[in-house]
Amino acid sequence: MAAAIDVSMAQVALAWLIGNTRTESLLLGASRPTQLQANIAALEVTLFGGHAVSRWARR
Repeated sequence: MAAAIDVSMAQVALAWLIGNTRTESLLLGASRPTQLQANIAALEVTLFGGHAVSRWARR
């Protein structure tokens, strides 16, 4: 699923957590700036019916 829209599995997992109404907070950790950028990019991924869809891909 992640490979189909060119995002990482971690980004799909974060997108699921962000979109879950039961998630009250989310703490991200990164040891490198690229990891932080990848985590932030998860904000641009939404899940529809169990399928990941990148917001830029829907335009």
